[in-house]
Amino acid sequence: IAVLVSDHFHQLGRGTELVRSLLEVARDEKLKLVTSTMLGINREMRGICNRLGFRLTVDPEEDLVEATVELRA
Repeated sequence: IAVLVSDHFHQLGRGTELVRSLLEVARDEKLKLVTSTMLGINREMRGICNRLGFRLTVDPEEDLVEATVELRA
């Protein structure tokens, strides 16, 4: 997944709302797994994914974080 939130709307819960909506669509489409890859410095997205139950895996060599979440029906 990927989301983009304008600087004017940071810290207002918009990113969390977007990711929650995407997860809802994924469930409706019967997906079993959702992943997102982000830069290690993207603390906001890491926090969103963490709060929504994603498992985070850090690749320090590439400075990337992969977030995965298994979806329940």
